[in-house]
Amino acid sequence: MRGSKHCLPMQRFFIHVWNGTGFVPDEEGQELPGPEAAVETAIDSVRSIVSEDARYGLIDLDGRVRVDDARGQTVAELAFRDAFTLRLEGDGS
Repeated sequence: MRGSKHCLPMQRFFIHVWNGTGFVPDEEGQELPGPEAAVETAIDSVRSIVSEDARYGLIDLDGRVRVDDARGQTVAELAFRDAFTLRLEGDGS
């Protein structure tokens, strides 16, 4: 079928956050193309949370996120620190 595009159905994923303020459940979720996109969205969410905190002088990488699908199955878990490459003074990087 020339010119036709195969569109994969979007799936709903929920990105739950545990950080210094406690547990923040994702009650709405997001429609995304698949698990890989959900993990990338989770990484972006972590970076956004940490960058907002950094504006106030706090960098807390002790949190984590969990990505669940619409059935409640865990797709991935990600520690905040895994969303970053840290380069500290004097570490030779």
